[in-house]
Amino acid sequence: VEYGTATSYGLWTIDSTNVTAHSVTLNDLAFGKTYHYRVLSRDSAGESASADATFATAALPANATTTSVSSSKQLLLDGHPFFPIMQWLQCPALFATNVSLGVNTFMGNGCDSSTSDQSYLDQLRSNNAVGILPYDGAVKSHPALAGWNGLDEPDTKPNYPSDLQAEFDSNRANDPAHANFLTLSPNFFSQLSPPSWMNGNRSYYSQYAATADMPGFDIYP
Repeated sequence: VEYGTATSYGLWTIDSTNVTAHSVTLNDLAFGKTYHYRVLSRDSAGESASADATFATAALPANATTTSVSSSKQLLLDGHPFFPIMQWLQCPALFATNVSLGVNTFMGNGCDSSTSDQSYLDQLRSNNAVGILPYDGAVKSHPALAGWNGLDEPDTKPNYPSDLQAEFDSNRANDPAHANFLTLSPNFFSQLSPPSWMNGNRSYYSQYAATADMPGFDIYP
């Protein structure tokens, strides 16, 4: 089966059983999307493909979601592998456009201070997307919540690893059901200079990485 959100498909899976009647299950699909698919078969006469067909997936569920990190370092959403394609500090008015381009995760409620975290997540849910916010216990059961983010680029402030560890420990104690994210600057890279307060000691970055379930970094070309 070839499948995807357009007729170019892009994904495929195969039935590995050696029986006459075959079935294929497509797992871990995006919420609220229309998928295209076609069935490929091969026999003594050669290969053939069925006509294009479509199906729609269910919307983001109404119950609270959970996020965690597997032993193989995959991000799991309700126990299923989930790859966040993320935007930073986007306005709710741009959610639909970004989702149409493939974005599924939005970090930070930073467009308009009058937009509450509840409203922000409500609007994400209506677009079948999820959000990552600074800790707010009032929304920890919201179905569109994917996790909590620490202070952006704390190494440049500086906010020290011990500060971030205290924040992580507090978040985990108050909400063990969601992963914690952290975005660092790219100054751990050997071709860049670490912040002056580190005095050339890049080992601080490994300490930062230990203060989140999903550490990451940004780099500007």
